[in-house]
Amino acid sequence: MRVESVGRAAAVSRLLKKSSPSNFLWDLRCKSVCSSTELVLSRWLKEKPYLENSRFPRAVLALQQRHGKGQYGREWQSSRGGVWISAAFPWFYEKKYAGILGLAVAFALVERIEKYDLPVKIKWPNDLVVGEKKLAGILPGLIYRGNDVRFARIGLGLNVYNNVPFEGVALRRLIGPGKSRLNPWIVETLFAFERAMSFSHQIDWLCDQIAQRLWAKEFLDRASGEAWRINGISSDGGLKVLNSLGEIVLRR
Repeated sequence: MRVESVGRAAAVSRLLKKSSPSNFLWDLRCKSVCSSTELVLSRWLKEKPYLENSRFPRAVLALQQRHGKGQYGREWQSSRGGVWISAAFPWFYEKKYAGILGLAVAFALVERIEKYDLPVKIKWPNDLVVGEKKLAGILPGLIYRGNDVRFARIGLGLNVYNNVPFEGVALRRLIGPGKSRLNPWIVETLFAFERAMSFSHQIDWLCDQIAQRLWAKEFLDRASGEAWRINGISSDGGLKVLNSLGEIVLRR
């Protein structure tokens, strides 16, 4: 891993090398406080454009965000003690949809969390929940050159031991303080990004694995009030549902 500074980034680098051989050399920038890791990453990519298929995927880590954002621009509380990270990395999947990217990262992180015997589920399109409580949120995006995808970018927030709102939950409460130290979970997140990159030739298997871990069996159509039965995940990350007209695919 290449690092911008000492301290947290160097500690994460050492732990990454110790934990498991990495397929990539992460270029990591660590900020004590920033407005948003998404904004920092965007400036970095503008100053130094990212090369597709680079062996140096990039990640911006913040110990605290002042204005973290979730889906649809909603505020994500990002106090100290959580993993607040934005990354840019190669994306090899032939279909050009951010939906399957977000779900690939979600499933890869679920794999890491399941090692702790937690019943974590994927709430479509890209949240992780335990019971009714939100544990993590993911914002996927694809960057294009013409019609070709240059690279993927992901914003991710994972509650580790930070304070959370009523609708959230942190790992510290679920698995205890000894297993919820921050640096190991930063490393787990980086490994999840790498794992997601490897799914490009296993899309049918990936969609099946995601479907098995969906939080709900039904999707409520707010317009009609009708509950539609969930029937799986499409190859572009859409949610297959059965309604009175047959099967349709919902996309966001």
